[in-house]
Amino acid sequence: MRFENYADTYYYSVFVLGRDLLKGILPYEDDLAYEFCKKVAVDFEESNYNDSSKGLEEYVKDKFYLKNGKITWKGEDIE
Repeated sequence: MRFENYADTYYYSVFVLGRDLLKGILPYEDDLAYEFCKKVAVDFEESNYNDSSKGLEEYVKDKFYLKNGKITWKGEDIE
């Protein structure tokens, strides 16, 4: 794992995703939104965005799209 303090950084990423970066666009409630944010946090951690020149906000901007009236993540509709 590339996170030095994996647990703290992972849960912080999930928190930021749910509270700030994806708030208002997730069609999920509470537990489902949390589970989705956990998947996104793991994908971010394993991506090239997890280095000093990029970050979680840039990852979200590049990976989430509005397509045919639906939000997509990595090309899949978020339902």
